[in-house]
Amino acid sequence: MCDGHTVYQGFMKESPKYFQDLGFKIKTTHNPVDVYMRVLSINYPKGEEEENKIKALCNRYNDE
Repeated sequence: MCDGHTVYQGFMKESPKYFQDLGFKIKTTHNPVDVYMRVLSINYPKGEEEENKIKALCNRYNDE
């Protein structure tokens, strides 16, 4: 979930590739869940960068 929108629904083992395909870097030394929390968190009030991130995540999910 990101800002109330579902942005990924699938197997945990497939999630790193999903988010890497979106351009988010996940280093092998990092816990993927920590990376997802950082990626999916939104700073309020939302600015253009936050809105673009939400839009990109939602568009990818809706295309699946």
